[in-house]
Amino acid sequence: MRHGSRRRGCLATALGAVVTFGSCVSPHAEAATLTIPVDDSGLQEIRYVAAPGERNRVVAHWEQDGVSLTLSDAGATIDAPAALCARTGVRTVRCQVRPTGARPGVVAFLRRVTAELGDRDDRLRFTGFPTSSRPTVVDAGSGDDEVIGSRDRPPGWDPHYGPFEEETFTGGPGDDRLVGSFGRDRLDGGGGRDSLVGNEGDDVLSDGDRDGTSRARRRSPDLLDGGPGFDTASYSRRQRPVRVDLGHAERNGARGEGDVLRHFEAAVGGQGGDRLGSATSRRLREGFRYSSMLDGRAGPDRLVGRGGVDQLLPGRGADRITCGARVDWIAGGLTARDVALPGCERVRVAVMELDAYPLAVSSAAAVHRLNCPLEGDLIERCGGTVRYVQAAPPHALLASGTFPAGNWRPRRVRSKLTAAGRLLAARPGGVMATLRIQGRNLPPLAWTIQLRTTRR
Repeated sequence: MRHGSRRRGCLATALGAVVTFGSCVSPHAEAATLTIPVDDSGLQEIRYVAAPGERNRVVAHWEQDGVSLTLSDAGATIDAPAALCARTGVRTVRCQVRPTGARPGVVAFLRRVTAELGDRDDRLRFTGFPTSSRPTVVDAGSGDDEVIGSRDRPPGWDPHYGPFEEETFTGGPGDDRLVGSFGRDRLDGGGGRDSLVGNEGDDVLSDGDRDGTSRARRRSPDLLDGGPGFDTASYSRRQRPVRVDLGHAERNGARGEGDVLRHFEAAVGGQGGDRLGSATSRRLREGFRYSSMLDGRAGPDRLVGRGGVDQLLPGRGADRITCGARVDWIAGGLTARDVALPGCERVRVAVMELDAYPLAVSSAAAVHRLNCPLEGDLIERCGGTVRYVQAAPPHALLASGTFPAGNWRPRRVRSKLTAAGRLLAARPGGVMATLRIQGRNLPPLAWTIQLRTTRR
């Protein structure tokens, strides 16, 4: 940009039709042209797009009328449509959504606010609080940016059960600082050395680093802090293995990456063979049946539960699951390739909840406690077979049994051991056996356990 040229930003509001604002173009900087899609329901959008070369210093204030936003930018002059925005200063406008162009009788409603900050080092801070559901989406661009959500909140606001949509802040490849608001946030560092803070609410934080991409998005050490709430550290877009230990803040991520993770209750792996460890906290938050959650996703993962009540979600790979001292739950897409090691107590598949291991294994039979699926308060009628098959070749049948059709709560099902089952289960380490339960009104049920004769 040449010396003395005026920097500009663009602010546009949807009018229920496709609108193009050509007035955003500066004579010395190319600004984006905005097109807003038709929405005949009265839902409208306010969108801010910085011009190239700007260092934006933006403050966006939610007004309490539910349809207005006051925006100021100390780094740029703001061009805005006069029909919808009132200029309250050289660099400040107040825009209000109106029911122009919508169906007759439809009340105007602010659908969302989006901001694109561009290529320089920018700052954006929100203040005030929304009085209705309106998600906020910010793309900070390629510079070293700072985006801070509003800490103001309505009286009596509950960050976990409120009706408001989540905020989505993306940092880009620079070294960014993203701070969430009082509600649900999704923060993505976008690469670089980032600092992400979720604050209150149930947040999802990702450093945004990628495997095998440009230098700007390669793995680098980041600081992620979930804050209060049930927060998730996500590595779901990684291709190579990561190590995440929610019980230890240091040295998380890929080998040598060095991410610091604080105040997280859940972790999500990527496409590689990940090792995910739960937090040591025993605290159960109101409305939750578990204190930590681990989601393996794809790849042969290792899920490690600890002292709390953990929910462990094996992914599409062959996962190995270690449970902690308290009652842990294995849920999700459990298959025969997934190994639940001794100490794992419960399995949840679809609407069924049952024991992961037999209650007892004698020299004659394995006794397992089973129950029919539960739909609300109603128990469905079910019945079928139970089989234990050697997990490794020659895949010998180790035990089998049946349970009658009926609408029943947990009951004991006896599976008689075969000669091979008696021999292998009596060894000191027992035998790895795939447990398969099949029958009427039952979802696919299969997982691998250590079948061993109960010592008395």
